[in-house]
Amino acid sequence: MSRQKKLALAKTWWNDYKFHLKFAVQTPEDLNEMLDYSLDRETMDTLKQAQEVGIPFFVNPYYLSLLDTQASVVSLGADLAIRQYMMINDNYFFPVTTIKIPVFHSI
Repeated sequence: MSRQKKLALAKTWWNDYKFHLKFAVQTPEDLNEMLDYSLDRETMDTLKQAQEVGIPFFVNPYYLSLLDTQASVVSLGADLAIRQYMMINDNYFFPVTTIKIPVFHSI
C-alpha cells in the first residue's frame, strides 16, 4: 500500500467516531504509556484511586493528540488546560467524615 493510500485510510479512520471510541484510553497505565511516561507519581496515584472507586476514565485519540509530551522551554505548560480537563484531580476525593448533614429537630 502506498504512503498516500495509508494517509487516506488513516484520515478516514480519524474522521470516524467509532475509531475514537474503540481506541480510547481507559486505564492510568495506558494513558501514561501513550504520553511517553510523562505523568508524575501523584497524578498516577490519583488516577488509580479514581479507578478503584469506580470513577470512569476515558480519553479518546483526539484529546491525546493535543498533548505535548516533549515540550520545549517555550511551550512548557501549553497543554495544561487540556490536561486538567482530562485528568481527575484529588479534589474529587474527600473523607466521608467531612460531610455535614443538618439535623432538624421538631418542636
